[in-house]
Amino acid sequence: MSKTKSKNPPRSATMTEALRWHLRHCGTIPLDVAGAAGIHHTTIYRFLNGTRGLSQDGQDRLARHLRLRLVRE
Repeated sequence: MSKTKSKNPPRSATMTEALRWHLRHCGTIPLDVAGAAGIHHTTIYRFLNGTRGLSQDGQDRLARHLRLRLVRE
């Protein structure tokens, strides 16, 4: 059986975990994502490492750049 990469984070992921998952799997380096989303690159790297969270505005900017939306199951 071949293992394939999932296109989505686990269903049990929190919003923060889902944002981190999509950031890691978007195919673009965090530095470029930070610039395009208007977030300082150190903030993105600290968010990825789990040493810092993102403000609501930062989450909105990141989600908008990654073309994510919240959908009710």
